[in-house]
Amino acid sequence: YQRRVREPPLSSETYSMISASSLLPVMESYLRNDSLLDMGRHMELYSAVLRVARAVILHDALVSIVDGPSEKSLYELLKKLYDIAHVIEKRLPQLKAEEAKPLTSPSIPTKEDKKSKKTKKEVPPESNEDDEIALAIEIGKTFHIVQKQISFHRSKNVKENSQENKMANEMRDQPKNSEYEEFAKYYRE
Repeated sequence: YQRRVREPPLSSETYSMISASSLLPVMESYLRNDSLLDMGRHMELYSAVLRVARAVILHDALVSIVDGPSEKSLYELLKKLYDIAHVIEKRLPQLKAEEAKPLTSPSIPTKEDKKSKKTKKEVPPESNEDDEIALAIEIGKTFHIVQKQISFHRSKNVKENSQENKMANEMRDQPKNSEYEEFAKYYRE
């Protein structure tokens, strides 16, 4: 996948506007739908939601909004969708192999075949397996970008916190100014 792209920092007004807007809650509501079949029927809409998620996560200031404390955060919802999409992605070689099989001559239907056709649930004609596969791939791509950005952001925060703690400990361990003066005065005499 792509290298980490740095986007220009957001102004405080832009950050406030995005965090106060309904953009992320609306995106989260769409991503709660975990039916790739249904999502495939609305391919353009879900592709747009995933593109916006990829654009939002590239701004360091917005990572904390995407990686919220809720288990229904944008990150957690993408993770859940990725688990579903990953099953399809793993089956892609098998699906392609099945499509490449030569057609066999049709057999004469038996009474059993006729009965089983009546009980089988047929997929609605508007569903498109290609859209589901394309969406599964796009979900995977989006999840990996979001996961990479969040991991980077989390590790950066851990480093910053550990450096701040180290500096605080060094400051605490240094003698106070008055203690230092008393120490220096003692050795001067």
